[in-house]
Amino acid sequence: MQILNNIKFITGDPDEFDLQHRILNASIFGAAVLNAVVFIMNMILQLYWLVNLMDLIAFVLFSVLYIYSRITKKSKPVEIIAFGFVVLVLTPIMWFANGGSNSSFQYYIPLIIIGIHVAASRNVRRVLLPLLIIISVLLIVIEYFHPELVIGYDSRFDRYVDLMSGLFISLTGIYIFANIYFNQVVEANQKLLVKNERLKQIREELFAYQEKIKQQNIELEEKARSLQDLNKTKDLFLSIISHDLRSPFNSLLGLTEILILNKEKIKNPEMLKLIDAIHESAEHAYKLVLNLLEWSRLQSNRIEYSPVVLNLKKIIYTNIELTKIQARNKNINIIFEESRDSCYVNADENMVNTIIRNLLSNAIKYTRSGGKITIRCECEKDFCTVNITDTGIGISEKMLTQILESNTQMSSKGTSGEIGTGLGLVLCKEFARLNKGKISAVSEINKGSTFSLSLPAISYE
Repeated sequence: MQILNNIKFITGDPDEFDLQHRILNASIFGAAVLNAVVFIMNMILQLYWLVNLMDLIAFVLFSVLYIYSRITKKSKPVEIIAFGFVVLVLTPIMWFANGGSNSSFQYYIPLIIIGIHVAASRNVRRVLLPLLIIISVLLIVIEYFHPELVIGYDSRFDRYVDLMSGLFISLTGIYIFANIYFNQVVEANQKLLVKNERLKQIREELFAYQEKIKQQNIELEEKARSLQDLNKTKDLFLSIISHDLRSPFNSLLGLTEILILNKEKIKNPEMLKLIDAIHESAEHAYKLVLNLLEWSRLQSNRIEYSPVVLNLKKIIYTNIELTKIQARNKNINIIFEESRDSCYVNADENMVNTIIRNLLSNAIKYTRSGGKITIRCECEKDFCTVNITDTGIGISEKMLTQILESNTQMSSKGTSGEIGTGLGLVLCKEFARLNKGKISAVSEINKGSTFSLSLPAISYE
């Protein structure tokens, strides 16, 4: 049949209409065609004029609703108006105007029930199907008690012809409708099969991807174990540096300091130079060992932050004593300008000592012989600040920005050719951050620099 061959054209594009809407379109289109055929048959049989009028109205209404549904793609108004019209208007009028229980209209009621059940939404079905059954029963009851309301046929021949044609039309309509419905279901199932195949492919791809990730995880675990072994080796190496090298350097520094303190007893100038060189090299190596140790502990998160109440003035004095020989060798004067501020902070003692010792050593390193280093400790509001100002070679603005904002190791030779690792300032900045403080600096080429350590102050009188 032409209708079956053009189902997609009649029901609409599956990309634009869902399955329920396409079945509704097919139902409305079929109802329009059915009413057109019935109208022609009734005209041939010359049935009561009201029957022909209702068939014509139904044909026009279903045609308009079909066009509206295709254009607007809205299903709710269409199904309510169409099926509501069939149940509440068409059924009662056609029953009495077309011969009642002896007419062909009784054959259309199963077709209407099937159409509502399949094409209407759940809420519409729940209302109209029980209502149609109730109305059908009431029509039979009313006809039984008031048969005079029924408009019969003019002849027995007209009745039989109408019954046979109505039965044929109803069966044909049910057949066409069922084919359209099942065709749509089959089409939907085919699409589901295609989607399922695609999902199956996706699952297989995901499984393969998971296997790949699993293999990568195994490789990562192996690399992690290898890194752990390397870290253990590194820790062992640093432990050797910490315990086996610090003691010899301490002894060497102690001996060279004794020689320097008694240099007036040594008459050989070359020997004095050698003593200074040995002391300087030992001191540099010892600082390198300390910085490497602290840096490794910092990288492995093995540094314990233990804040206590600290007197910054006492820490400054201690570190001046530790660096006095280094300053004396370069004829640099270290001045601690004490203020009236109490300078008590809450910080980790080892970290603060490391910061001040590094900043003071750097100031000596980059100050020319005969220069001066001034240290101040001032407290304002919530912070105490240690300022270490030198009269050294200074730092360019670009270099100073890199030093303060980057964690990259940067080092240059001192005024007497001293060398460094660049780790010292990196440690200072990280230790300051751990103590909720900061390192800042200002500098001018050939005029000197001021490095400042700010830490949270406490009131401790």
